[in-house]
Amino acid sequence: MTHTAFLLLFGPYVVITVWFFYLSKGKFLLYALINFIADLIYAFPIKALLKRFDIFELKVKSINFFLLIFADALLIFGFQKVIEKLYPITQDKLPEG
Repeated sequence: MTHTAFLLLFGPYVVITVWFFYLSKGKFLLYALINFIADLIYAFPIKALLKRFDIFELKVKSINFFLLIFADALLIFGFQKVIEKLYPITQDKLPEG
């Protein structure tokens, strides 16, 4: 059994967060709603199941874990928007294919 959040934060969480960003098409409220629901499910029932089956246990309360991963998702959204503003994609820069 592992006691670190590294596996949870840098495993499927990153992929799922990027996927949610793609699905929401950059709309903040939709992105926040999708992440809120998914993070609630991740922080409470999934975390409890992982602990029950002796796969993973965090020494952080579920509510604190939820707040951490939800804040992380919001920071990722903000970072992506800053990057898009600094490096806009124009029609002449699109790859051909």
